Amino acid sequence: MRKVALEMKAVQRNTMNYIVCNNMKNIVPIIDKKYRDNMKNILLIFPLNEEINLNNIKSDTLSKIDTVICAGDGKEDNPCICDFSYVIKLRDDCKNLNKNFIFRDTGRRFKMNDKIYNIPKAVGKSQAQKANVDFYRSDVDKEVFFYESLWEKLAKSKFRSKFELTQKDKEYVKQKGQEQIRIHAYEFVEKRLSPHNPKNDGRQTPLKGHPVFVAQHATGTCCRGCLEKWHNIKQQKQLNPDEINYICEVLLEWINHQI
Repeated sequence: MRKVALEMKAVQRNTMNYIVCNNMKNIVPIIDKKYRDNMKNILLIFPLNEEINLNNIKSDTLSKIDTVICAGDGKEDNPCICDFSYVIKLRDDCKNLNKNFIFRDTGRRFKMNDKIYNIPKAVGKSQAQKANVDFYRSDVDKEVFFYESLWEKLAKSKFRSKFELTQKDKEYVKQKGQEQIRIHAYEFVEKRLSPHNPKNDGRQTPLKGHPVFVAQHATGTCCRGCLEKWHNIKQQKQLNPDEINYICEVLLEWINHQI
């Protein structure tokens, strides 16, 4: 499934059009105005501070939307309250209409079961994820959105984002070429990560010495613990060929971005 998702991701990169709206009154004119042909149009409801009823939107407008993402208000001063009942209503509408739905962030003030919680900004996304209310039409859609959000999360990690290729690393990549670097990546992953219980797991990837090693630390593919945390690939199992290829794609994409 990851292999299929990667193929779709390659086609969809730079084809997502985000349409931002936060109330029912303006949702139809904004969609009609911001819609783009030949793109995946995503309705981003931010901040979610009122009930949004997708069933009240005319079908020709709604047909333009592929995915709905919602998030609470993240501003520090007087943030609007995001009511969990609004989230559930929106999710249920998306399920009935067969639209992908993602609850991205609780916001700073979150209401659930008649109680208002003050949520630190740093944990709003993780709290939304714990709610486990996202809906995807297929596993492929889920993998594609997971891959897109992966790079956002890595960029926000102080540890992961500090890794960069040296000039020597870049020259090595150019000298060897993409296919040879891919072969190296596959060999490293197969030998050091693939086994059910890798030798020296947690310390098997050097911090330097090869561009792939640097890329592994930058992308959270350096050990099985990080692989599970960042990529949802479980520990205590042999990696299959699709998973190895997925990891190699992640590594090569990061390396190419560095060159």
